[in-house]
Amino acid sequence: MTQFAHLLATNYKALVAQYLAEDVPSFDYGGYVVGEQEQMAILYCKAEGVVAGVPFFDEVFKQLDCKVEWFCKEGDWLKPNGKLEIAKVYGSARNILLGERTALNIISRCSGIALRARMVSELQKEKGFKGVIAATRKTTPGFRLVEKYGVLVGGLDTHRMDLSSMVMLKDNHIWSSGSITKAVQNARSVCGFALKIEVECQSEQEADEAIAAGADIVMLDNFSGDGLKSAAKSIKERWAEKGKTHFLIESSGGITYETCAGYFCEDCPWITLRAENKIYYVKYKFLDSNEYLILLTDLTLVWFEHGNFERMKQDALQELGMEIRDEQAAILFLNRIKTALTNNKVSECRIQHAQGHLKLHLPLEKNLEQSIATLFWIFHCSLLDQENQSLHFLSGPQFILQHFIIPSQTIINYFTENVLGIYIFKMIHIFFFKLCVSLQMIYPIG
Repeated sequence: MTQFAHLLATNYKALVAQYLAEDVPSFDYGGYVVGEQEQMAILYCKAEGVVAGVPFFDEVFKQLDCKVEWFCKEGDWLKPNGKLEIAKVYGSARNILLGERTALNIISRCSGIALRARMVSELQKEKGFKGVIAATRKTTPGFRLVEKYGVLVGGLDTHRMDLSSMVMLKDNHIWSSGSITKAVQNARSVCGFALKIEVECQSEQEADEAIAAGADIVMLDNFSGDGLKSAAKSIKERWAEKGKTHFLIESSGGITYETCAGYFCEDCPWITLRAENKIYYVKYKFLDSNEYLILLTDLTLVWFEHGNFERMKQDALQELGMEIRDEQAAILFLNRIKTALTNNKVSECRIQHAQGHLKLHLPLEKNLEQSIATLFWIFHCSLLDQENQSLHFLSGPQFILQHFIIPSQTIINYFTENVLGIYIFKMIHIFFFKLCVSLQMIYPIG
């Protein structure tokens, strides 16, 4: 587990001191009653949670000359049956009770946020979504560092920490400036090149204006899941044709754990596979609970397999001698295939050429309930037609053109226009500088 505590600067200790001062601004009357006798307190976990906020919890008691002993690690996902002892605190009775409520508030709040974040993160892995899921700036005043820390422990992105971390231009900023273009220009004039500019957009037209003005991120606000996928695809394709792909698309508004899966784009990036002294590119897509599409190309030919329940049933019996009796069993087995693909097992695949098609051997995760050796699922990929006149289906060469050559060309165009152009300008500048120096040496001035 990553040690996120190493991210914290020393200012979190001052924050903890403020929490304690807020809770006891003057006299500790209850503490006077219990005195200074050495005692031990036990921290119990009584509900499901992901342990988070340990550095803050420890600091509360450190400032009160107490010691904490932990029996679990930060990031552990606990599901207690009753009460589970997870830590002990040693110190004087007065000091333990002085920090008790502050420490419990911190660990409970942070662990609850970490649990929600972990649930979303696990859902993201299950669905194979390759994008970034981030928290918002809608945090509790005075508690932002703790809450953002919980998001990190849970496995999600914090997004911007504050107004100074990134420029976010919302509808009110744009309305006050007069236009998206003017708002972006004004922001860039003061934030410089080091900060990203994000623009909240209500339509594709506004997104286009933001991208044209130089925004780094366009945030499509309050779009439905299907509306987001359609708009994002349209915007990316439209700007790719113009040679501009260096921007991000973000979505916000109405996205919760219960709804977020509807916003996931099922597409995954191409995965590189080296086999038979060649480089292949593999892409997969799950179309339904028991349906999938595998694409494979060596940039000369394209192979594919469209699988469903009947196909899986046939292949399992033919290749593995395994009988898949019903759709539920097929879904369970397909989940194992999903797990292997999302865990990047593609890089361990073997490729076998057969007559008229190509076999892709995918190693599956071992089933611990059954003592079996590593199991391979075999995709039987057929060759995509080399010629196709249909407007609805791509031929092999058209597929390679659309998915590889055109995107590569946009990157080359960007490099030559934005990077190489600057390099050539610098070289010309240096050349003229040297030329001027040489002429001055030949024809001294003054």
